[in-house]
Amino acid sequence: MDLLASPEQEEIAATVAAFCAEHLSIRQLRSRIGEAAAVDPATWARLAELGWFGLGLGADQGGAGYSVVEEAFMFRELGRCLAPGPVLGAVLGARVAAACGDATRCRSILAGEALVAFGDPDAGAVVGPRLDGRLLLLDAPGSDYVVVCDTSGAALLAIGEVGPLQRLDSLDPGVRLATAEVSDLAPLHFVDAATEPVGLRAQVLVAAEAAGIAEATRDISVAYALARQQFGKPIGAHQAVKHRCADMAVAAVAASAQAFFAALALDRSSPDAAFQCASATFVATTAAMGNATRNISNHGGLGFTWEHDAHLYLKRAHLLEALLGGRAAHLCELLDAPGPLTV
Repeated sequence: MDLLASPEQEEIAATVAAFCAEHLSIRQLRSRIGEAAAVDPATWARLAELGWFGLGLGADQGGAGYSVVEEAFMFRELGRCLAPGPVLGAVLGARVAAACGDATRCRSILAGEALVAFGDPDAGAVVGPRLDGRLLLLDAPGSDYVVVCDTSGAALLAIGEVGPLQRLDSLDPGVRLATAEVSDLAPLHFVDAATEPVGLRAQVLVAAEAAGIAEATRDISVAYALARQQFGKPIGAHQAVKHRCADMAVAAVAASAQAFFAALALDRSSPDAAFQCASATFVATTAAMGNATRNISNHGGLGFTWEHDAHLYLKRAHLLEALLGGRAAHLCELLDAPGPLTV
């Protein structure tokens, strides 16, 4: 299994990175704190024009014809710049609509005309042809639909069918949070995981985004350790900082490697895909949390200030770690899933 990126995949990553640096940077994230939506409509329309929401959908479904591997490259770049907005909901929502033969809704999502919030089911919630339980909604303001998924399947429902939204104060200023209760609700569409493993795809994309955070915080720390002078030499010369940066580098490589390995396993429908996807989510979110924490430590008092971006990476890492059941659920999946195959 070749884990090296192809020239085309590198070009996709570079294109996403360049667009994010100009239109979805942390500066833009900060500028929209207090706004109802994390991304302005004009920027969202540009994302749709670039084909980001259908990157992994077939050309016959209105997508670009790539796979979950290329989607992982995109989400890693989104993580590196802490891109705001319901991109995960759009990608997964379009896939559910396409899998259920709803070409009209799929096209509207891909075109950016319909927004899809991501609904994370609470422990004990039932995801199936009938939905029941509590949902944590990401970026619900202005959304037309909600996509809800777990390892059993995925559902697409109209936002109006969800119970009253209870807005939450989000730790991450780039994500709008709310909760809602659904009771014995029939969604617009439901697709079983055996037909379309949307839940595993969500795990891979969350892992890729977390890997991007692990890489970005590593790079920020190394740059600061080289530039910051103390007693006439860079602070990176001190073992305490040097060793932290080395640990961050190892964690970032492990996170990225496992995320892409899981993407390849899922793309090839490998028998151990569930194991690899759960591993990727656990390894990558752990790396993101650890590296974001170390990044604050490496910056000393500066790292604790609102003006510095270090805390924003930690807050996004916290959010990603809590999604899809959190660490405990991922570890349970690892125990239940068939073991890894020899490559």
